[in-house]
Amino acid sequence: MTALLVLEICAIFLAAPLAAKGLPIARAVADGLVLAVLVIVVMLSHRWGAIVLILLGLSAVAASLLPSTGWPPVLAVALRRGGDILAFFALAWVLY
Repeated sequence: MTALLVLEICAIFLAAPLAAKGLPIARAVADGLVLAVLVIVVMLSHRWGAIVLILLGLSAVAASLLPSTGWPPVLAVALRRGGDILAFFALAWVLY
């Protein structure tokens, strides 16, 4: 619970001011904080299916962030959004 509180405080006092200033890193910070909260919630659920889904989602997001000289830009976007969808599906599964 303490880790979730720290992540929420960082989102409020770090990501929100960065976004208000219009810095491009604000989106990455906010996404990272949301994914960290999601990982904590799913890992505490003890559902193996949800844990596997979150790991697949996070690996897709990580693959989209790798420098890809030969990949088309649409593939990186598809990996990123697909990873987000898998991760949030795992959260919905845990909360159901």
